Amino acid sequence: MIEFVLAALFAGSSFPPDVNRVPCDDRPPTAASSSESYFPEGIFDFPFVCNWYSTHLSALDELPLVGNSSTRQIRFTWLRSFHAPMTFRVVFDDSDDSALLIWKQTNGRGGYQPGEIDGMREFNLTAEQVAEVSALVATVDICSIPDDEIVGEDGAEWIFESAGPDHYCFHDQWGTAGHNTYCARHAIDSA
Repeated sequence: MIEFVLAALFAGSSFPPDVNRVPCDDRPPTAASSSESYFPEGIFDFPFVCNWYSTHLSALDELPLVGNSSTRQIRFTWLRSFHAPMTFRVVFDDSDDSALLIWKQTNGRGGYQPGEIDGMREFNLTAEQVAEVSALVATVDICSIPDDEIVGEDGAEWIFESAGPDHYCFHDQWGTAGHNTYCARHAIDSA
């Protein structure tokens, strides 16, 4: 059921596919290569956030979706302050209406060091699940949600991305356990 909840949180497009990726700042990049970041230039006000997110995505052995996605993909990265970081990615194959759900987790802590991968599973979604996920993605536009500028000392960061050959979309959200539960319920109710 998690794949359906995640799909409800992704959709939309707000950056063209030819967006330039640049390192987050002058420190050596921790992303997929020495000349790329995981995110489009100018998406963050502070390089710290870009480096933090990129460091965890790199530890999860994820690739940047910006400009690297020849297929439709959605990714949810969950950085919990005191618990293991996780990422869930759905890769759609529109040629045969199939999709693959990929889950990864490290042994690190989302608010601290990323650790190393200590869990990974892949699931082939059924045609019915692909149709349900696609319908949810089509009805929820995560990129139209305004930034609420909520900041805190602990809790979790939710990082949502949607990418394809012709788009890239990003939204991040901070919240405590109660706030995250509210956001999840709101997203499910909206779908």
